[in-house]
Amino acid sequence: MDETLLMNELDRTWEQLDQLPTHEKINVLQWTIVDVKRWALNDEVDDKIQGYAAMLDEAILYQITKAIDRLNSAEEQ
Repeated sequence: MDETLLMNELDRTWEQLDQLPTHEKINVLQWTIVDVKRWALNDEVDDKIQGYAAMLDEAILYQITKAIDRLNSAEEQ
């Protein structure tokens, strides 16, 4: 993988994301989660695509859960 290309693409995406207000960032995240979950649960798509989408769905849920746990832990201190 071309790391320079990856970093350039990520920078471009972050710059665009930074232009959005918080409520639009939340909308983008919600739309993305819906799309990933639809692919993960769609038995009409190729198994590899469905499996990859399911993996992304798990990763998203894991990151959300981890953030909630961090917030709860900080509140308890």
